[in-house]
Amino acid sequence: MKTKSNTIISAAAATLALLAACGERDYTKDSPFDNVVYIDAARVKELNQFTFNNVTETGSRTLAATLAFPAEQDVSVSIGADPSLVSLYSSRLGGGYSTLDPKHYTLSASSVVIPAGHASSKPVTVDFHALTDLEIDKGYLLPVTIGGVSGGMGCLLYTSPSPRDYAAS
Repeated sequence: MKTKSNTIISAAAATLALLAACGERDYTKDSPFDNVVYIDAARVKELNQFTFNNVTETGSRTLAATLAFPAEQDVSVSIGADPSLVSLYSSRLGGGYSTLDPKHYTLSASSVVIPAGHASSKPVTVDFHALTDLEIDKGYLLPVTIGGVSGGMGCLLYTSPSPRDYAAS
């Protein structure tokens, strides 16, 4: 009988603890976390590969700046390549990668705006060109990062220093 009473008391205490932990904050018009900007291609994986061969002259990938949820004001985001991250990513990937020379890529924009009430910017295209000039048996990295954000938003930080990279191999 004592065991049954202890079990009922334990169950009641656990239920009260769960109810207290839930709180009464209404998240229908609010979020439990701050709004942040990230590059949309990072939603699924941290690294996006673009594979070329000795007959592939050009190629492209798109990305957009994205908010965790829509903001009440326009948010300006600067996007660009950050070659200083190549050695870090090369070591994380087992080494042997080089920086993709800027003559082999162009970003369609260096800054974008996420309009008020929206969660994403218009796409930025990374165009790859003159790829047949590259050594075919070598791997190249192009770290693409968020350089700055306006509107009081932060940038989503990952365990790695950049939210998005393109690896060409």
